[in-house]
Amino acid sequence: MALEMSKEMQLRACTNGFIERRDLMPKWGQLGCSGFIVLDKDLNVVCEKSKAFLEVRDRAFEDVEKILKGLLAKKRDRSADEEDDERRKKAEKHPCYRDDWQPAETKVKTVKTVGNEDIDAQHRACEQCLSDLAEAPHGKSLKLLKRALENHFSYEEKILRVLTQKSVDEKEDSSFSASESKLTSHLADHKRVLKSIDDAMKKVRDTISSLSVKSLKQQIDLSGRDYKDCVTKSDLRERAFETMRVEDSVVNACLNWWKEHERYDQSYRMDLVVTKKPCSKQGG
Repeated sequence: MALEMSKEMQLRACTNGFIERRDLMPKWGQLGCSGFIVLDKDLNVVCEKSKAFLEVRDRAFEDVEKILKGLLAKKRDRSADEEDDERRKKAEKHPCYRDDWQPAETKVKTVKTVGNEDIDAQHRACEQCLSDLAEAPHGKSLKLLKRALENHFSYEEKILRVLTQKSVDEKEDSSFSASESKLTSHLADHKRVLKSIDDAMKKVRDTISSLSVKSLKQQIDLSGRDYKDCVTKSDLRERAFETMRVEDSVVNACLNWWKEHERYDQSYRMDLVVTKKPCSKQGG
């Protein structure tokens, strides 16, 4: 395949190679259609990840050409070298440099049906957002996931509160209520996952808040999006937030939590099967 690629692209002044074994693959950065890791003649990293062909198509080639032209022309001044050094130092702080680092999971668990069409549909919507986050772990994906989870949690909690209150009302004494205990645990789980997402979003926003207007525009440019409709600096910050990558640990945490969430929902399955809509105060 490497030889055929060289022939097809008519390569003359570069070498097209391949990595023979999977265990020798780099533990960070990107390869091929997802972007390139670019090294200089001394094997120093000058670009951790070029623009991805799968995201911006031909603009990805232009991105690589600009990087290579800069290296070949050798016109990089001291400030550019210092900027690259800073970028490399920042890259080396990435958790992927740890021996125990594992890349983010990409498989999203499809939770079992609870027999309630509305909740099942909400579960599928949440799973789609989780898949989007795994494939494109950026601020926008995280924001959409939070919105889907809040919608699901709000709907589910209305039903569960009614069911729990009904169970309490039917009790003849003030003894321990299993329903109340389950509800407390369930609500705590909802609160925990939303807080973890809020914390992750805050971390990204804190990074964004320290950037200048020029840096915000550069961040947006690198993502392949534009900022023509951004009027204020706040608009730029929000657009940059949507394009900023979130840590793999956040993605893994969300996917692992989703697996645990199924256990909570299944504990209410028999009640949810017969419940179609959350009751309003007026409707009873």
